[in-house]
Amino acid sequence: MQRHQRTPGESELFGHESGAFTGANSRREGWFEAANGGTLFLDEISNVSLALQSKLLRVLQEHEVTRVGSRKSTPVDVRIISAANVDLAAGVAAGTFRLDLFID
Repeated sequence: MQRHQRTPGESELFGHESGAFTGANSRREGWFEAANGGTLFLDEISNVSLALQSKLLRVLQEHEVTRVGSRKSTPVDVRIISAANVDLAAGVAAGTFRLDLFID
């Protein structure tokens, strides 16, 4: 039996503004803001969608996050450590994982 891995959504990683979507009743900082000045561990990075991988790359390159529903960027200084239980090189070859996020 395969165990289902829950992957973080954009709102969890980057936070959201009040009213950004149904149920967003208040402003919330995401994991990147909460880890500012420290380390954020992202487990099962291979389960993250290509669209979210693009947004992760932007955070790594620009050192800033934009909450869901906001136009304002917030600077962050976060070290990222990630893990996967699959071969990410194979994911790159299959087109399911971004080469620019892959470090061997």
